[in-house]
Parts: sequence; C-alpha cells; structure tokens
Amino acid sequence: MSIIKTHDINLYGKIKDYNIRLRPLCDEHLPLLYKWDADPEMTYWLDEKPCSKEDVEGIYSYVSNISYCFLIEANGKPIGDCWLENMNIQDRIDMYPGLNVKRIDIFICEKDWWRKGIGSGVIGMLTDFAFELEKADVIHIVEIADFNERSQRAFLRNGYKFVRAIDIDYGINAKQGYDYALAKS
Repeated sequence: MSIIKTHDINLYGKIKDYNIRLRPLCDEHLPLLYKWDADPEMTYWLDEKPCSKEDVEGIYSYVSNISYCFLIEANGKPIGDCWLENMNIQDRIDMYPGLNVKRIDIFICEKDWWRKGIGSGVIGMLTDFAFELEKADVIHIVEIADFNERSQRAFLRNGYKFVRAIDIDYGINAKQGYDYALAKS
C-alpha cells in the first residue's frame, strides 16, 4: 500500500537560469523527505522539531489525500517539495464564506539552492495553477514563522498581502505566525 497518494500533474517553469519542474510526489521520494524533515537546519525555518520516519509518513499520507504534492526539481535535481491544498483550517475557511480557498506550503530543502529566487518562482507557479486550473478564489498562506523573513518576502514578491499576525504557543522559536493572502484578480 502506498503512503503518498499521487497525481499526474507536472508543472514547468524557467526561473533565472534554472529549469523548474514540479512533479508528482510519490513513495519513491520518501528517502528524500526522511532526510529533509530530519535536518535541524531545515526544520528550524519551519519552526518545527526534526521529524522521525513515522512522522514523515503520517504527514505525507494525510496531506497527499487533500493536496497536490509536488517534488521541486531545479535543472533535474530534487531540491524540495511543495503542496497546493484546499484550506483545511476552519477559522481561515470562515474568513471567506462561499469561496474556493486554497493554501500553499513550500520547502526548499537543499541549502545550496537557497537564495536563488527559486522559492519565489515556485510560489508563482503554484499560484497560477491554483487560480487557472483549480479555480481558486483566494489563496491563504498560514502562519509563516515571524523570524522567517525570506519566506515572507517570497510571498510578497508574488503579490500576496499581509493578513494578520497570530500569537502561537506551539512553536519552538516563533512567537507569532504571519498569514498572507491573495485574491483572484
């Protein structure tokens, strides 16, 4: 039995000198996910503790049933993963009655690929996919850690607007999580 429910959608883009492919995440990618989600430097930016193999399997088993989960490749090399999912947090759903609300999660996990604009580009690719093919009305980004300014800037570069700061008590380092949103124009 598969852990990750996959799909057949591939997205392609060009970001600076990098050919980007978002390919369907599947069980063959689990060794990468185990590595990335166990890396303390990576999970620091998510304001989470490193994950065990069982935690990773639980997360991706759940998320892949409600999301399009993608492996991010730059010039053919796996560098991270991302999701486009239906909003699954009730108070965010309640902010947009009757609208199709999506959310994006993105993780550039290979440190050599940080600060190259790829995260911003992938956000743009997922945003286009959400609005054009998934007919989203709003994309709402949930609780970026207050200290993760790179992630905040990546969403701002794509036209997202600050919505609110939320005090959090479950984080390791963050005191607040910042929400951003973009409505279909």
